[in-house]
This record gives sequence, C-alpha cells and structure tokens, in this order.
Amino acid sequence: MPASAPPASLSHFDFQQQAGTLQVKALWEIEAFEAAQG
Repeated sequence: MPASAPPASLSHFDFQQQAGTLQVKALWEIEAFEAAQG
C-alpha cells in the first residue's frame, strides 16, 4: 500500500466511514426510543 494515497479516494473512504457511523447511531436511537415507548 503506497504511503501517498490519492486524496480523492481517501476522503471518499472517510465519507463512507462517517455515513456508516451516523446510520448506526440513528438506528440505535430509534431502537432506544421504541424500547422506551414500551
């Protein structure tokens, strides 16, 4: 793996990581909300 990765693909990877994390957080909050509603 080259030390100097193309900035475009790197930022794209970071974007995918952040999007995935936000999706998981949203699912967690929805499940917690529904559980609280009983």
